Amino acid sequence: MDEGYIKFNLKQVKDDSTPALVLRELAALRNRLYDLKLIGRYPGGPGFGNVSHRIGRSNRFFISGSGTGRKERIGIGDFSRVIRWDREKNKVICRGEVRASSESMSHGAIYAANRDIRCVIHVHSSKLFSYMLDNGYPQTAPDAAFGTPLLSEEIEMVVEYLDKPEGVLVIEGHEEGVFAYGQDIAGAEKVLMEVFKKGGR
Repeated sequence: MDEGYIKFNLKQVKDDSTPALVLRELAALRNRLYDLKLIGRYPGGPGFGNVSHRIGRSNRFFISGSGTGRKERIGIGDFSRVIRWDREKNKVICRGEVRASSESMSHGAIYAANRDIRCVIHVHSSKLFSYMLDNGYPQTAPDAAFGTPLLSEEIEMVVEYLDKPEGVLVIEGHEEGVFAYGQDIAGAEKVLMEVFKKGGR
């Protein structure tokens, strides 16, 4: 299984400046999701799941770092700032002490689709995944595989079509993969938890 590993060209620039309040709230959200086993690590395999937050009204965003899924608790030092991503070149440029998540382009695609979206959550859950597919939730095409530019394009198209600043979608070509997004951290968590309570427990 190659899921969870970076497939794009990555340039990393060290940068110590972070908005502590937002990152503390984002880390707390991520840690709650870890406790629910929606973020974590496959036995003997890679970590999974990540959270992000848009920077102002730009297409830049903070995202939990690559490999942090294996950590029981993360803090503000476990985030990377994505300052540019390019689907055509399959390239991400980030700043910070950790590398940006392998799902950075998928998060970026959601932000690009709707300017009012401020927070994105990506989790893994076989129960939630199956429930959403069985109950007609928005989904991407099955041939759009994890870590590919095609998947980020598919995600952006779905979110644009839905035309709402809060929602959920299931990534059919990324086993167990689910995204939720909202106008703020609380909003993104709320829409995810509403679906999780129905079919993820």
